[in-house]
Amino acid sequence: MADEFYLKLFHATLDYFTVPDLSKSRDATDFGRGFYTTMNIDQAIDWGRKRGHGKENFTVNAYHYFPSPELRIKSFSEPDEEWLETVYKCRSLKEKLDFDVVIGPVADDAVLPALREYFMPRETAKNPKQVEHLRLKAIEKLKISNSFDQFAFITETGLSHLKFYNHWRFSPDGKTIGRTGPYQTWKDGVPPDRRKEAENRRDTGGLSR
Repeated sequence: MADEFYLKLFHATLDYFTVPDLSKSRDATDFGRGFYTTMNIDQAIDWGRKRGHGKENFTVNAYHYFPSPELRIKSFSEPDEEWLETVYKCRSLKEKLDFDVVIGPVADDAVLPALREYFMPRETAKNPKQVEHLRLKAIEKLKISNSFDQFAFITETGLSHLKFYNHWRFSPDGKTIGRTGPYQTWKDGVPPDRRKEAENRRDTGGLSR
């Protein structure tokens, strides 16, 4: 895989692991049960803080993702109407996506208000016109959102294209800490390659060799 193109992805966890386990994934998420990652390390750190409720140490694992034509990939370039409907169905357990990898915006704090205005009233809407009004209202709000990316690995086939390559341990406030548990981490400060990776993502759009 040394000469293949790959993407650098990050995943925050309160546990210690390098190999993802889909059986531990949660339902009712944006794209359904899966292993969720992002190209933005700061977004991963924010996820870690939220998972620990600002009280627990957490780890950010880093992976190389090797895309392949063999994979069934669904990609949403923006939080549009199709994305909205997909997130609605997955979060309400009305649909299970038939893809190996799903890529798209995150339904984070910036867009959740628009989603809630669509999800909850829709369940009690009495006619198609009400549903349509809610849909258009939500889409209009999503147009001004600035959501981060997420890569959801839905199947074992998708996960087989991920290769673990690094990790960092963080305190509840998002600062790197010393050696903890079975991991070897940086003693203090920002990991040496963290800023370099960020610059590389800006130069290549996240695509590396």
